[in-house]
Amino acid sequence: DAGLDGVPIIFMTGLAETEHIVRGLEAGGVDYVTKPIVIEEMLARIRVHLANARMTQSARAALDVSGRYLLAVNNAGALHEGDFLDVPLERHESLVSLNVLGVMRLTHPLARQMRDRNAGRILNIASTSAFNPVPSLASYAASKAFLLSFSEALGMELSGTAVTVTASCPGFTNTGMIEQEGRKPMQLPVIPNLEPRAVAEHSYAACMRGEPVTVPGLLNRLSSATLRRVPGWLRRRAITMIKDRGI
Repeated sequence: DAGLDGVPIIFMTGLAETEHIVRGLEAGGVDYVTKPIVIEEMLARIRVHLANARMTQSARAALDVSGRYLLAVNNAGALHEGDFLDVPLERHESLVSLNVLGVMRLTHPLARQMRDRNAGRILNIASTSAFNPVPSLASYAASKAFLLSFSEALGMELSGTAVTVTASCPGFTNTGMIEQEGRKPMQLPVIPNLEPRAVAEHSYAACMRGEPVTVPGLLNRLSSATLRRVPGWLRRRAITMIKDRGI
């Protein structure tokens, strides 16, 4: 049924064998749940998959209408602060589904159409956390590291075409995502938070120039470049010290 194209399918299984789960995914399922069912977890999975499906459908429609040039921006994201083992597993899974699978599912059909039409720009919003491990934001930072690597690799694969891919890596930005209930908004000890408009303008300009990677904010660029140039053990110690001072 063409009307059901793009509708995510979550299947329930009482089987624990990997081969059966693989068959379900190969048949078109995007996720699965097992018994006993945790209603809150299942609803969270459904919300994430529906959001991803809507974004993909809207982007496809926009490209079909334009028939030529399109700028695709992947800026959806989720963040859960806390030590990995203290945050419920379903929150980590929901975060990875949105920050990783959501971007892949949106990018794949759009980038193929852009390549076929030899025109387009893709802008993925990563984070300065993509460059380093971040305790208390372990899943978030890892998902952004994936997004950075994915964007650079895709851009390399599209070299020789008129399609470019840019990964923008801002630091903490004053949006609702950095506000945790009962706590002040997250912020690094020395580097001030960025404003959304400044991040958007910087990222858009870099994308239109076809830059593979860009870091909004002078202090963010300096700190990211510095940490990447020091030995791993020293970088980890510095990051731990920043965490201990409180973000």
